[in-house]
Amino acid sequence: MKRIEAVTHLSRISVEGLLTGIELSPTRTIERMSLAPGKTPSSTARDLRRRWNVSSGPIRNLVGLVETAGVVLVFRSFGTSGQDAVSTWPQDHFRPPMMLVNADLSADRLRFTVAHELGHLVMHALPSDDQEAEANEFAGELLAPANEIRAQLEGLTTSDFRKLLKLKEEWGMSIAALIRRAHTLQVISDRQYREFQVRLGKLGWRTNEPGDVPLESPTIVDRIIDMQRARHDYSDEQLSRLARMTEAAFQRHYLPTPKADAPQAQLRLALDE
Repeated sequence: MKRIEAVTHLSRISVEGLLTGIELSPTRTIERMSLAPGKTPSSTARDLRRRWNVSSGPIRNLVGLVETAGVVLVFRSFGTSGQDAVSTWPQDHFRPPMMLVNADLSADRLRFTVAHELGHLVMHALPSDDQEAEANEFAGELLAPANEIRAQLEGLTTSDFRKLLKLKEEWGMSIAALIRRAHTLQVISDRQYREFQVRLGKLGWRTNEPGDVPLESPTIVDRIIDMQRARHDYSDEQLSRLARMTEAAFQRHYLPTPKADAPQAQLRLALDE
C-alpha cells in the first residue's frame, strides 16, 4: 500500500508537469456533493447522472464520461490484486482530480472501480468509516439505476446465468456485481444471494468470469503529450523532464503501444497563455 501511495504521488507530479502551459477545460463539472441529511449515495449518483445529462440506460464509455469532467485517469500495473485504484483531489482547485487505476483489472471490474472512485471524489472530502460501502452503493446506482434494472433482475434464480451473461454485456457490470445489485435492491433474498455465491465458486467465476465487456482506455494524458509535441516539438527526453521522470520510465509508462481508435472524451485542452 505504501508503494502504491508513492506511485500515486509521483504520477500526480508527472501529470501536473506535463500540464505545464496547458489548461483543462472540462465540458462537465465535478464538485463535492457531501451526504447531507436525507441524501444517500444512490440519490447522489442519480443527481450526478442528471447534472451530467447522462441518458437512461447503460453508460457505454464510463472512462470517457469521467474524463469530460476533467478527471485525469492514469492506468498503471500495481503488481497486486490487493488494491484496484486510488483517487486524489487536492484542496487547491487549480489542480485536477485524478485516479490511478490498476491496469491489470478486467474490463468489467475496471468500470465498477472507476465508478467507485468517482463516488469517493464526489462524496468524501474527509475519510469515514462507511466510505467504502457508500462508494459501492454510488457505483451500483451510477452504472445500473434501480428504476431501470430492477425489472430485469426480478425473478432471478441460480439457473439464470445465461441471462446474467446477457445483462453483463448490456450494462458493463460483472455477473458478481449484478448479483450484488439484485441483493441490494431486495430482488433476491439473503438465502438466494448465498446460493449464488456458492454457484460462482463452483464455476470458478470469482476471479475470471466469461462474457464480453469492451475495455475502456483513458485519453487525456495522451492528448496532453500530443499537444506538448505539437506546440514545442518536444522530444521524449524533453517530455520526460517535464514529467520529472527518466526517459526510459516515461516511455514505459506514458508512451504505450497505440490502441486502435479509442474514443476520446469530449474535453477541451487549451493553451494557458
